[in-house]
Amino acid sequence: MESELGQKTPLVEIWDNIILVPVIGILDTHRAEKLSEELLQKIVEEEAKFVIIDIAGVEAMDTRVVKHLIDIIKALKLMGSNAVISGMRPDVAKTLVGLDVVFQVPTFNVLRRALHYTFNQMNLKVVNIE
Repeated sequence: MESELGQKTPLVEIWDNIILVPVIGILDTHRAEKLSEELLQKIVEEEAKFVIIDIAGVEAMDTRVVKHLIDIIKALKLMGSNAVISGMRPDVAKTLVGLDVVFQVPTFNVLRRALHYTFNQMNLKVVNIE
């Protein structure tokens, strides 16, 4: 069984040109570098215009984790993809304010809102079928 530090982050194409990255557990330097490398490759393969990074499952948000996330966001922007953050919790928001960090990307507390925003940006509409 893989340790929590060694767990792989899935990169899920949830729609054409939209990748979901659910980050769960601990985001250490090795894992962040591997995630960045795999994500950049996936962006090229899928021609992704948007990447939703869901941080709801991140155990702790400190300066090290924030730096990793910012580096990943910068890298995917250089590849022509737009980042969206979901899973923002009150404790994480307070930590980011305390660290004087502002993500220069849309940020949402739940995945549903991030999906809604992303679909709107892609001119997609979700409708209920009754």
